[in-house]
Amino acid sequence: MQDVTSNAMRQRVAKAIDLAALPHVLRAVLDAELAAGNALVAVEHGFPAAPCGAVFKLASPLRSRAHSSGGGISYRELCPLIGES
Repeated sequence: MQDVTSNAMRQRVAKAIDLAALPHVLRAVLDAELAAGNALVAVEHGFPAAPCGAVFKLASPLRSRAHSSGGGISYRELCPLIGES
């Protein structure tokens, strides 16, 4: 049981470190998405993030802003939803 608890604690600490490292403009988008009801389903490292970065995967496409670039952000949908036109 202790291994499960310590692993969960390590994951929370790693997530907090990744969140703190986000540029302010991206943190604002993530915060807005969570406030709009979107959910964070994974924090991963590796593709498509730079080797030193993290990928924050949301359950749904962006809800809080238009699906377009601007304001210091380049928008690109990596996996379009099936059946969406």
